Amino acid sequence: MPTSSSTRSSAMASKGRPRESPARLPSSLQAARPTLALDVPTGVNATTGEVSTPAIRACTTLMLDLPKRGVLELGARHHTGELFLADIGIPRSVHERLGVSIPGVFSEGPIVRLRR
Repeated sequence: MPTSSSTRSSAMASKGRPRESPARLPSSLQAARPTLALDVPTGVNATTGEVSTPAIRACTTLMLDLPKRGVLELGARHHTGELFLADIGIPRSVHERLGVSIPGVFSEGPIVRLRR
């Protein structure tokens, strides 16, 4: 479906690793328009930051709930762009049961800028 949007999003359910071969990924993913990556840019490993081929070069990445270690790695920086963290409503008690401490991370609002 054609769109007049000047941006696009990368929101593939792949934990950052494309499951398809490069030839099967849509060519629009590498188009010249700015890209918003949701959680982790496609092609960036969420844990290690290793960048595979193909990989999206997002101008902005909106991580969901908690920062992903790989997105914060220096090697992933050219693919993540500006970083934001979004509160998606997971109760603090869930994080506490998992041993994750996030005191006050969303005290300024539901979306926090981590890096320009």
